[in-house]
Amino acid sequence: MDASLVATVLGALGAEFPHYAVFAASDYDLLIMAGDAPMPLEAQASVFEHPGVAKELWTVHVLTAGDLDARYLGSRATLEPLFASYGMPANSDYAPVLDLNAARHRFMDKSAADVVALLNAELPLLELIERDRSRRAINPLFKGAYAFERVENTRLAWYARDFLLRPRPPVPESVPRELQKDLELVKLRLIECRDPRELDIWLHSALRVAKALNPYLAPSDLAPVWARMMGSACYSSLQEFQRRWIALFQAVGARNATRMAELAGPLIAGEQPLIADAREYLLLVALTGYVASGDKGKALELWKTYGSGTRAARPAFRLLRCHAELATCAEAFRSYAER
Repeated sequence: MDASLVATVLGALGAEFPHYAVFAASDYDLLIMAGDAPMPLEAQASVFEHPGVAKELWTVHVLTAGDLDARYLGSRATLEPLFASYGMPANSDYAPVLDLNAARHRFMDKSAADVVALLNAELPLLELIERDRSRRAINPLFKGAYAFERVENTRLAWYARDFLLRPRPPVPESVPRELQKDLELVKLRLIECRDPRELDIWLHSALRVAKALNPYLAPSDLAPVWARMMGSACYSSLQEFQRRWIALFQAVGARNATRMAELAGPLIAGEQPLIADAREYLLLVALTGYVASGDKGKALELWKTYGSGTRAARPAFRLLRCHAELATCAEAFRSYAER
């Protein structure tokens, strides 16, 4: 099925239950809990004291309560605006949307994996929207990294942090070549100040490094990375817009929504040319900043100005646009219905 069919399932559940919570059982499967009481309750570490349950969880690489937290997508309040964007009726005997479409979507090899991919957004999107979500550490051995993308990305984020901060870099075990090159360039240009900094190729590498770091580590673990860059001898010689980018990365790592919006907005509207990837990232950061800080009017205004030039059908943008304003949400994405 695709995301629109997930939406019709959640519409049916939402019609009967006031609360639901969605988990990613894998990178391709969802587990939905629904009930009369708010959920989920924070996963208790004591569950691992039950040998039978612990053994079952270990078989799917869930070793700590943090591994459960890493699979939590969000509550009804967090995700319902996303599903509203598809404009689908609730599945029922009188509107059997799922029955009529599931086989066709399977034949067309459609997928709702991009909904699960919200756990691996380019910034801590879900964490900023749902502030009270639990974020305990993933198992320190990163068991199951090969089977669940967020665990693997967290492993790589810790490698990136240690590479940038340690005097002697860690051994690059199964580190993508592109990430390694970006880390080397950022360290040379922004920490060791060993090469000229006029060319902005390092800025593209810094953007990719920020995407690899900020969504997966806690603010306290990220703070030393960005502080080291901003405290380096070469930082003051950067151009103003370059310093603003680094300050933006620091704000995202700190989950400072207000500061994110303040910094990203002018960079989008600035005179400096932006590649598509950078412009899309700035829009994502600014929208998240405005929505998370409660300034939904500015988020909607920003979307109307810049949203048409992005991959607007992505769940991350649907989620933010519809959190900003729900009434016209489905209409805004109607042209993307078959995309």
